[in-house]
Amino acid sequence: MYNVIAFQIADHIDIKEVKKSYAGTAMHSDLSEVLYGDKDNKYFYVLAYGVVVFVGYDEAEISKLIEFISPYCKNILKEKACCNCIISLFYLVPCLVETSICRVGCAVAAFLIQYLFLSKTCFGWF
Repeated sequence: MYNVIAFQIADHIDIKEVKKSYAGTAMHSDLSEVLYGDKDNKYFYVLAYGVVVFVGYDEAEISKLIEFISPYCKNILKEKACCNCIISLFYLVPCLVETSICRVGCAVAAFLIQYLFLSKTCFGWF
């Protein structure tokens, strides 16, 4: 199971600039999103519509990553909307959902993590 937390931190995040500046290798990216992961099953997902999603990160790591992407944000929100959920293979359990946009971020992260997990374990793609 994974603990997933999503925040809407701005109206927009410049994905191109995040990808240029972040040292990690993207597991998935396009013009509107980028997903990073590491060997410790930590995932960091940035969506252009101002949402960031974290899987497996503690509060200090989340704060550092939000601080890192803040320069690439437009119209930073004073109060960050939050969604917290737990995902396991093939199901999503929302715990606290304050905005639908964060709920979408959690759902998309859940889908991507399930896809990556299945790809790794069943198909040996990674």
